Amino acid sequence: MSVKFDIEARRQSLYSERSFAEMMLGNTYPVRVYAKHGNVLRGTVTVSDNSSFCVHTAYVICDSDSSTVVTEAKTVGVMIDRNTQGVSLVLAVGEKAEYAWAQHEIAEAVDYWEGGNDLRILCLRERSCGAVVYTGDGKDRRYLVIRMNLGHCGLPKGHIEKYETEEETAVREVKEETGVEITLIEGFRKSVEYSLSARTRKESVYFLGRFDGDAVKIQEAEVSSYRLCPYDEARRLITYENDRVILDAAEELLSEIEA
Repeated sequence: MSVKFDIEARRQSLYSERSFAEMMLGNTYPVRVYAKHGNVLRGTVTVSDNSSFCVHTAYVICDSDSSTVVTEAKTVGVMIDRNTQGVSLVLAVGEKAEYAWAQHEIAEAVDYWEGGNDLRILCLRERSCGAVVYTGDGKDRRYLVIRMNLGHCGLPKGHIEKYETEEETAVREVKEETGVEITLIEGFRKSVEYSLSARTRKESVYFLGRFDGDAVKIQEAEVSSYRLCPYDEARRLITYENDRVILDAAEELLSEIEA
């Protein structure tokens, strides 16, 4: 029962964070600036309604030659400290406000102040990277499918961390979620885009990675189980059609290589 409770609590927490971010993202707020580092200003934003108000730490991304004279800015990201649950807003002005900031880009922008904190970042355009993972050749080829604690089956992936390449993220996320060290196959990069919510879009980028053996060790905090199975079975297990399309492309490429 405790495991189910933890999963449900996590689901509700993620839903609450997403709902809060939806209320903040895209809105323009007055900013009180008190510090600057590079092209990022630090200050505060007061968010209020008819009955209450809350003051959040705010970071404003500007053009490189911007001064501290910024009176308002558009919210492009919401940062939640996983340890303290403190909330900070990331805003932008000018052309920077029209750019679709991804999580790792926001983390890099505020690294001077927030580099030591464990942040969950929500934004209008999120990105993650992962891989179609397989072992063996020909009729013996098996694909790695994981079932997440939140219920769906798919391919290992995760958010890009600051200063990582897409390929580095894919290798790291596979290792973290499954304990498997993969070698990426050249010539394969596929992406899909879909809606996370009414306002937030997500792009998932996949590579193709091979490993030898069957020593899989799942990350229990995120993954409940796994299967190493042939292509047809893997396709049946995968929950979302977007992931099936990626798997199809990987099977096609590997079949061509082996032909």
